[in-house]
Amino acid sequence: MKTIAALDFETTGLDPQTGQVIEAAVILLEVDNSKALGRELESYTSMNDPGAPIPQEVMELTGITDEMVRGQKLDWIKFNAILKKADLVIAHNARFDRGWAEKHGQFSSSAWGCTHAMIDWKRTHKMPCGTLRHIAWEHGYFPTSHRALDDVRTMLHVLKQPTKSRPQETYFEEMLRNALAGKRLVLARGSAFEKKDALKSRQFFWSGLQKVWWSLVPEPEWEELKGWLERDIYNGRPTFETIPQVDFLAADFKTKYRLE
Repeated sequence: MKTIAALDFETTGLDPQTGQVIEAAVILLEVDNSKALGRELESYTSMNDPGAPIPQEVMELTGITDEMVRGQKLDWIKFNAILKKADLVIAHNARFDRGWAEKHGQFSSSAWGCTHAMIDWKRTHKMPCGTLRHIAWEHGYFPTSHRALDDVRTMLHVLKQPTKSRPQETYFEEMLRNALAGKRLVLARGSAFEKKDALKSRQFFWSGLQKVWWSLVPEPEWEELKGWLERDIYNGRPTFETIPQVDFLAADFKTKYRLE
């Protein structure tokens, strides 16, 4: 791992299929000794005219107005050129940002890291909220705006901090370790109804479409969870299924595996 690209989008809505990007930012950084964030190599940020009025709630959240974006055009060729130099692309909500990069920037890669999904803010680090702004506040950093470049710099600032539970490790090291290890999709088929609370306590979710409990498990934690399932859920007669190394940050992940 030699380089990472950190990015953020401000958009007119939540759905890349119907919305537009109004601002984007990306920073390319070195990774020292394969685990520490190093110097900034390159950056690019730009506003983008969506061709229609920005929704009022988006203007209130970001401070970006129609006047600010009028006539502005995001250079996707330049933006993607930076992304292609990175061994890993990261964002705080990578599934969201990846959708916009793939739809509007036509950038495709499965090498993504997520500072929301790949750092255990609540259970391990005991934080009540996983939003980027709240996490920054917890570490004495107080961002004053909700803009693309500011959000990227806030994310990078947080990643460089020692973790709350393991001060010898930074949040970037935790995220990178989990990104490289990957996750396994576990489908707890045929589990008894009375085991639902136990499954919920281990972060399993119910799929009404498949009628199955499912969970995403970091690969290093799979053997421990496997033993728990066999012992506490199935009483030695397991019928669970697993799919290793799933691309769970893909926009169509839940659709692909019918997990709605």
